Amino acid sequence: MQPHNDYDVPTGIDYLNQISAPPAPQGFDKKSKIILLVLGIIGLLGLVFIINAAQNASRGPSLTNLVARLQKLQTVSEKFTSRLKSSQLQDANSSLTAVLTTANKSIETPAATQNIDVKKDLKNITALDPPTKLEEKFEEAYLNADLDNTYAYTMNTELADTLLMMNRIKEGSRSKSTIDFLEKTISDLTNVRKQLMAITGDSGKS
Repeated sequence: MQPHNDYDVPTGIDYLNQISAPPAPQGFDKKSKIILLVLGIIGLLGLVFIINAAQNASRGPSLTNLVARLQKLQTVSEKFTSRLKSSQLQDANSSLTAVLTTANKSIETPAATQNIDVKKDLKNITALDPPTKLEEKFEEAYLNADLDNTYAYTMNTELADTLLMMNRIKEGSRSKSTIDFLEKTISDLTNVRKQLMAITGDSGKS
């Protein structure tokens, strides 16, 4: 008498199904892959832009650096203008904002001669010199009721550094549009700085 088996012996097809590899998990669909690819390309282009800008900075300031600086100063001047108390400082800051607004528009032309698309690359450019630290400094000064004093001294220093940057770019430039832009903007910012120096008592020799 044959012993009774408590389980069924699998047929050939069932056995092959049991030992075959499990189905591969479903991956990303085509749409998801395209989105990831696009995001990857954008990230790579942004990284290349920042690396190139850093290499240019090591050789001295460039128009890209200047665009970032002018954008930063305009952002800050517009943000804090309503919090300034001194009418003299308000006037100086209004002049500064007007000059920066014009400069940030005018710089697009000389930048284009160096293959810099300010509008297209603005996000990456401003990341080179963001306004965050200045904003934090002025916010703290505002909370301590010392914004006017801190703002006047700090923006005076920022303009001095910006004018130095612009003069260095001008010395190394052969582009007429760049030189014309720099000469006008240097003159305009120098006049604004004189207003700030009158407020701070700075002789301009520092």
